[in-house]
Amino acid sequence: MDPVTHFMTGAVLSRAGFNRKTAYATLAMTLAAEAPDLDVLWSIKGPVASFQHHRGWTHTLLGVPFEAVVVVGFIWLVHRWRLRRNPAPTTAAPLRWPLLYLFSLIALLSHILLDWTNNYGVRPFFPFNPRWYAGGFVFIAEPVIWVLLFAALIIPGILGLAEREISSRRTSAPFRGRGMEFDQVVKYEFGDDVRDIDWNVTARRGEPYRKKYVEERELTLVLLFDDSLSLQFGSGQRSKRASVLELAGLLALLSAGNRDRAGFWHATPDTHLVREPVRGRTAIIETAARLFAQPVPDLDRGGDVEIDWQRFFHAFPRHSVVLWLGDFAPRPLPRAWAALRRRYQMVGLRVEDAWERVLPARGRITAVDPSTGELVPFDPGSRASRARHAMWVRARDAYFKQLFPSPLDCPPPRRMLLSTVIWCVSVRSVGALVSPMRTAPQPRS
Repeated sequence: MDPVTHFMTGAVLSRAGFNRKTAYATLAMTLAAEAPDLDVLWSIKGPVASFQHHRGWTHTLLGVPFEAVVVVGFIWLVHRWRLRRNPAPTTAAPLRWPLLYLFSLIALLSHILLDWTNNYGVRPFFPFNPRWYAGGFVFIAEPVIWVLLFAALIIPGILGLAEREISSRRTSAPFRGRGMEFDQVVKYEFGDDVRDIDWNVTARRGEPYRKKYVEERELTLVLLFDDSLSLQFGSGQRSKRASVLELAGLLALLSAGNRDRAGFWHATPDTHLVREPVRGRTAIIETAARLFAQPVPDLDRGGDVEIDWQRFFHAFPRHSVVLWLGDFAPRPLPRAWAALRRRYQMVGLRVEDAWERVLPARGRITAVDPSTGELVPFDPGSRASRARHAMWVRARDAYFKQLFPSPLDCPPPRRMLLSTVIWCVSVRSVGALVSPMRTAPQPRS
């Protein structure tokens, strides 16, 4: 078949749901659908060589796996090029290389099938069987097929555009959901739906009133647990890590009660544990139990937590509410922070110890440094110690303010739980994140 038919066939196949499974599926399948015709390069040596090698090993079942490797390798080069330009490139689906290879195989097989339909035919079992197979019922360039493939490409786009236009008029929030929730009773105005009239209030007031509803939205909640070694410090009976786990458990229960989807990312100096968002009380509780069961990071090994933001970018869907739990010690700003704030609703929940805010007024003491495990004697009442502490506090607050211009700051234990409950209730009642305790919105390009 002609190249146009093959290219459009690969694009249509990718739009059949494959592009929702992995990034670059459309590009890979479009290229793979035409890849066997690379044997036209033999025309450089003349028409005889071109005729001799056309529809040769590139059109065989034996050559298809190797051609898929070439296509995926080209996609890998494109992906590396995009990473150099943008550390967190935007993709509609997570990048899964095995699926990308499998989809390339499907597109390559479609090329052999289409070439079988014309008079020229193919030798799919070469070199084991040199026989040519030809259907002979389709011309090499068929305008009817072009029209059908073109319609299959543009009709879903037109329908999707119409759906987005209708949805944008119905609601301005970016979060999807289902169902309606009662908000309040307001006066009936001309044009309101008469089915919403509250007849009891109307009878008592003597004028028509109606029920006002808001769309109940389903949120995707991601708990980003920054399990640094400094969380193991605690001047009282509990450590900061225990307070963070208590907050994570509360958020998981609230998510289950609101019928939202919840997942987590547990980052330690050594490993990263990821659980995709799940729905349902039992599944969310099991996910939270998995987070609580993670061992405490070893102080003897040391090290800082380095979050793989590139992997995080592809692990969770767009518009998820990401709750970053940690103590936010001063460190460099993440490279892809601007892209993350455009893709997700980033909210910071900081836990701190009483000594981190104000040093105790007491004599010389000995404390354990969680990052090194060493015993560190110091005098909190000395002028030098208080000056260094004040400098560290300013650096930590500046880092946190840079990440979250209007953050939800939660010192443990009671204010943290109370303010978090208030924030979650405000999110559910409004249906979109309008709380001032969130990151500032980013302009869309």
